[in-house]
Amino acid sequence: MSGTLDLNDQDTWMPAGWVFDNVLAQLGDELSASSPELARILREGITESSGGYVNLDIVSAEQLRGLLAALEIVRARTLAQGRSSFHVPEFFEGYIEQLNSLIEMVRRDERVAAP
Repeated sequence: MSGTLDLNDQDTWMPAGWVFDNVLAQLGDELSASSPELARILREGITESSGGYVNLDIVSAEQLRGLLAALEIVRARTLAQGRSSFHVPEFFEGYIEQLNSLIEMVRRDERVAAP
């Protein structure tokens, strides 16, 4: 099972369900103080809650920029913890690739790219 995050009309992120859920949970934690509404949207997208669907087409440019900052923090933390922090260390690189893919997708969204 995979999760689906619709960022905009052109970009959809569809990783394996375990990647999706872990990334959303980490982002929800990271954003809980600074952007509680976005944190709630992300947490509600976890597969157990919604079947694994999030629509971010509705969030503001400010929220999306906050999401990008949170994604970069999550990636840095995951890299610092390293492969040994994963139950199956062989999945570490794929997890990082999926994070990188989402980060690049958010960076090119016009809401973030616009001055």
